[in-house]
Amino acid sequence: MTLLFFRLSLVASIAPSLLLNGQERITHTSSKLKYPSGVSVPSDPGYSISYDGVFVPQVTNQVYVSKDKFSAFQLFAAIGLRSDFDLNDDWSLNFDGRANFSILIPAHQPMFIN
Repeated sequence: MTLLFFRLSLVASIAPSLLLNGQERITHTSSKLKYPSGVSVPSDPGYSISYDGVFVPQVTNQVYVSKDKFSAFQLFAAIGLRSDFDLNDDWSLNFDGRANFSILIPAHQPMFIN
């Protein structure tokens, strides 16, 4: 007995990617923030350290991480399973599950970590 209505496939791929333009921008109002241990407070004007946090100035659309901090070329790999269930000649159910992995370092190192 064969299962003609059921098919199972293994899917694998490798995909190169090129970053054309990218940056991280931040916007926030002036407030008091708590920086986690191990994270340095920026030395920009307006940042002042107090005993229970850091007073930060209002920032609008400030470039936090520029394009040169990112890796321009990336290589990704994917692996997964695909199954097809033929219900009749006109209808079928398809399931496709994949996992994607970055082979190269995908992004910048945090700027303010000691």
